[in-house]
Amino acid sequence: MYSHQSARRSATLLLGALVFQAAGAMCAASAAADLSMLMVTLVAVFYVLTAIGAYMVRCWLAVAAAVAGGLISCLLPAGVVPTWTVNIGINLVYLVMYLPLQRAFDRMLSEADVSCGTLVLGRGWAMSMLISRAASMIGFLPLFVGQDAISLAQGQFTSLFIAQLGLEIAAMIGGIVSYVFMVRYLWRARGLLDG
Repeated sequence: MYSHQSARRSATLLLGALVFQAAGAMCAASAAADLSMLMVTLVAVFYVLTAIGAYMVRCWLAVAAAVAGGLISCLLPAGVVPTWTVNIGINLVYLVMYLPLQRAFDRMLSEADVSCGTLVLGRGWAMSMLISRAASMIGFLPLFVGQDAISLAQGQFTSLFIAQLGLEIAAMIGGIVSYVFMVRYLWRARGLLDG
């Protein structure tokens, strides 16, 4: 079993990992080709820190998911697997990585007899992440491939393109809400598990 001190350190590492993830996402959004290696490095550091944080609370499923995510991210620039497969794989990695971690922190915080509000933050993190990742996975299925080009050629949006757009918006909003809940939850957990 892990201690409050190791859980607090884990929360700190997970928050630090988010900084590297955000930096990697900014590099990915950039059009500069010379930033691709930097992006892979930042994402790899994110997964390593997350794996260490998961290990500190003995969350083996999250450790395995972080290792798998790191491998997928390193294969991504080489174009080894199709884009939709990578997207679904990464989304599954996030679910398998973060849901068990959230439960591990919930158990520790419940033992520490924290307020119900803190546990609600954890539930909000889990639910918004499920919605975001599910919408993202569905929106990248092969069924939706090329709908933007078909819509442009027809001069109007196809029903599949409208559905895909709705899923992308849901994934984006859910992702933002998820990260807000996550940061607030882990930050509060650090304070509650102090000492």
